[in-house]
Amino acid sequence: MAALIVNALNFQLLWLCCVIFADMRALVALLVFFLIHAALPGSRLHEWRYIVFFVAFGLLIESSLASIGLIEFTGQFEIYRSGNSAIVIAPLWLLAMWAGFAACIDHSLKPLLLRPALFWIVIAAGVPASYALGAELSHSQLLVPTFTFLSCELLLWLALLWVFKNHVKQAI
Repeated sequence: MAALIVNALNFQLLWLCCVIFADMRALVALLVFFLIHAALPGSRLHEWRYIVFFVAFGLLIESSLASIGLIEFTGQFEIYRSGNSAIVIAPLWLLAMWAGFAACIDHSLKPLLLRPALFWIVIAAGVPASYALGAELSHSQLLVPTFTFLSCELLLWLALLWVFKNHVKQAI
């Protein structure tokens, strides 16, 4: 039980460092996160497959949301611009949070995964709150009404976690 609490607090510290610094220092925070994570009982090599899956998905989703003009992340990479349109790559600090989240799946998130109703309630409340506060603390700019952006994020997360829980996790 103590390891679950340490894992959850470790992720919250990573999240806070990522949104407050919103720069390359988030990679240092991610390194510290993984050093602590590796020392916890139950850390397994297969978690790297979760991390790759979630970071790849996060890169695709967050970059797409920025590219279509829903949000401008602090530190995002603009790789192409034509008039008002741009192709954007999500910032590293945001991808660090996706990596940390994935490392929590078999640890602090496992009790939630075993209780489906509670899992979906926590996700429905936690995802919008996390994005709203994260955007504010990182000085990212929502380019659409807050409700529109948070609804899009919530729907994407619900779809992602449903696919992961019902299909991907068994395959990995």
